[in-house]
Amino acid sequence: MIMMMMMMMMMMMMMMMMMMMMMMMMMMMMMRNDDDDDDDNDDDDDDDDDDDDDVDDDDDDDDDDDDDDDDDDGDDDVMMMMMMMMMMMMMMMMMMMMMMMMMMMMMMMMMMMMMMMMMMMMMMMMMMMMMMMMMMMMMLMMMMMMLMMLMMLMLLMLLLMLLMLMLMLLLLLLMLMMLLLLMMLMMTPLMLMLLMMMMMMMMLMMLLLLLLLLLLLMLMLLMLMLMLMLLMMLLLLMLLMMMMLMMMI
Repeated sequence: MIMMMMMMMMMMMMMMMMMMMMMMMMMMMMMRNDDDDDDDNDDDDDDDDDDDDDVDDDDDDDDDDDDDDDDDDGDDDVMMMMMMMMMMMMMMMMMMMMMMMMMMMMMMMMMMMMMMMMMMMMMMMMMMMMMMMMMMMMMLMMMMMMLMMLMMLMLLMLLLMLLMLMLMLLLLLLMLMMLLLLMMLMMTPLMLMLLMMMMMMMMLMMLLLLLLLLLLLMLMLLMLMLMLMLLMMLLLLMLLMMMMLMMMI
């Protein structure tokens, strides 16, 4: 289980790194495209200057068209930035949901294993009801040791999940920093609106993470209480068996 969790963490880190690299490459390509568009518009203006001798009215129309094209290109770039960022946020949310589902599945598997082990222990205790008291005490010790090992495993799982949550929060902060850098590069009202939307989504995701963490802690407490109850039941069974043996003797 611990190896599986470590492999999941490594895979998630690699996917996050690939997403960051893709985002940087798209940013560089868009900046290059912006430079190319500016060069093309400069060439068009030079051509219009060459044709000044022929017709002046046509040049005015061409200038207006160029202005319109520049506005369209700017809108397209901002829309592309918005689409790219929304896609990246959707991918982050999907990855987080998949990770949480995997964690829940692993917790359910651990609970099933614990229940099976408890059933096996109870069956063994029933089978050994007519044996000596020393054997019963040894069984009790073994069961308590196994329960302690299971509790340690559960605590390890909780620590791993907390670490993964911390990593995800750090990645979200990195995304926020990159958004701030983008806002400094091109300050448009659309970019400001996009930044506000992204910050609200990040706050919602952090609240969801905190809620999930609280749920997991409550699950852990419930499982610990179940373990204690089972231990008490086993102790009662041991006492009953000892009384039966004493009566038989």
